[in-house]
Amino acid sequence: MTLTVRLDAAVESALERHCAERGVTKSLVVQECLAGYLLADQAQAASARFAAAAKPSAPVSANCKAFVDAGFIGAGELG
Repeated sequence: MTLTVRLDAAVESALERHCAERGVTKSLVVQECLAGYLLADQAQAASARFAAAAKPSAPVSANCKAFVDAGFIGAGELG
């Protein structure tokens, strides 16, 4: 795919200098930056979805606590 991007003079100059110093192409730098940007955006969106789904649970009632203390609720031995 071909993509045309307009850059201001300062960004263009910095990109050219960066590429010359590291011996890489403009395309490679743009591809890597765009991939990093999009992956970070996806990770942020996934984190937001997880945070929304991880709602605090309802408070435990006194009755439930009593059943846990009595050993009626919780791990037990099988056998």
